[in-house]
Amino acid sequence: YVQETLPEETHNLSVFWLPLETPRHFDGQNALKAVQGQQGLWFAGDYTQDIGSHEDAISSAISIAEKLAPKSARLAQIKQDAAA
Repeated sequence: YVQETLPEETHNLSVFWLPLETPRHFDGQNALKAVQGQQGLWFAGDYTQDIGSHEDAISSAISIAEKLAPKSARLAQIKQDAAA
């Protein structure tokens, strides 16, 4: 819902849409998995896995980092911090 008139002091308005978790949503995620990384093209973000939360966005980026730079010191630190 967005108001038609906004307060005069408004500097910015952002609208966010959450994914509609239907079988089609999850079918799309599975289709993406089948082509993920082909021709060097990777997709990350909250819509790319699970239910579309902020945590899913981070997790999707980490999954790609594991493929691109599995021995990365920063990735190892993230995993260590997550295990703590």
